[in-house]
Amino acid sequence: MQTLYDLVFIFFSFLYFPYFILNRKYHREFIQRLGIFSRNSFDKIRRHKIIWIHAVSVGEVNSALPLWKLLRQNFPQYRIVFSTITKTGNNLAKKFAQPDEFVVYFPLDFSFIVRRVVKLIHPHLVIILETELWPNFIAQCNKIDIPVILGNARLSDSSFIRYKLGSPFLSPVLDKINLILAQTEKDADRLISLGASKNKVWVSGNMKFDNIDCSDKRIDYSDRLRLLLELSNQDKLLVAGSTHPGEEEILLAIYKELLMQFPNLRLLIAPRHIERIPQIEKLVSSYGLSPFRISRLFNPASSIQHPVSGVFLLDTIGQLRDFYAIADIVFVGGSLVKRGGHNIIEPAMFSKPVISGNYFFNFSDIFKVFRDSQAVITCQNKEGLKSAISELLNNPVQAKILGERAREVILKQQGATQKNLEWVSKYLDRNPTF
Repeated sequence: MQTLYDLVFIFFSFLYFPYFILNRKYHREFIQRLGIFSRNSFDKIRRHKIIWIHAVSVGEVNSALPLWKLLRQNFPQYRIVFSTITKTGNNLAKKFAQPDEFVVYFPLDFSFIVRRVVKLIHPHLVIILETELWPNFIAQCNKIDIPVILGNARLSDSSFIRYKLGSPFLSPVLDKINLILAQTEKDADRLISLGASKNKVWVSGNMKFDNIDCSDKRIDYSDRLRLLLELSNQDKLLVAGSTHPGEEEILLAIYKELLMQFPNLRLLIAPRHIERIPQIEKLVSSYGLSPFRISRLFNPASSIQHPVSGVFLLDTIGQLRDFYAIADIVFVGGSLVKRGGHNIIEPAMFSKPVISGNYFFNFSDIFKVFRDSQAVITCQNKEGLKSAISELLNNPVQAKILGERAREVILKQQGATQKNLEWVSKYLDRNPTF
């Protein structure tokens, strides 16, 4: 079975390779995915036991940060090795890591590669966030008695359909996982139906609700950020976060129409993939508007002044949350086109009125909580989005109530990280006092 899986993985890797090169996914540290590290890479932590946390990208890294912090505080005798797959996720994790912690790229799931990397790091415990099921990696950990925990586990509708097709092959993989901490009862039931043992699956909530920072320090920074953007008290900022192709055109058309009624409206577009910025700049110009890259605000050598009628483009990594904090209205992308939506918790935690399209199937459980509390607006198309933005601009009291409801939803849902920590502690040497 392992040989067959390796052959299938090689086949799909060759198919993916042209996309990988054309989209500039290769980078200097990619060799880590091949299991190549310098000989003394982990020398300074070899005398310590290791907790290996894996999170694929930015969203999963964000949900892991509270748990990472609690593990660091409660189990100081351990060292953390944190792995990601995407470069953006890796950069975010490096910002959070302490000098005695390591952030690496997760190895490609070939048996000979994961065997080398697992032996090299030799963790005491592995925590995989959400549903990253890598058969060879999990099998290798199981073979040498390294416990594997699937934390904050979830299965979207689309993922469940795909996994269901391969459930005969997936069941042995799930059987090698020691503990599964699901976000919801629905996720738990789905994982059990795929072959996970009932006595290994527990519901602990969604850790993404715990990663909030509404401190005075952030508020002070938000005031400075509005000054950098030269936003007056009368200006209203619409932030469109994690947008995808097809959505920027809709947003720009709406923006031009709304400017006639709301001349103080400003727009900031934060594409899901910042490599699309040059393409979006051309698109903004084609609508007769002036694009302005946010990175210029932080470049001391830049003398370019941003135009009053311009459209801000977020071309930096890890700052979307800061711009959500200064927004008056937020649209979360990937939802007007069939991408499945993105996480609405971040803008909601700042009490912002949030608008989404109808394609949010990747976060259906989160959306259900917000919709049941009437804490999010959903729309089907351009006309619906324009109407929603216009209504919020005309009714600031309604916008404030919507934002306050959104924050209340988060506060009611918190606590999952603490539950995950209590479960994880059973696999570590010392049970802290909770």
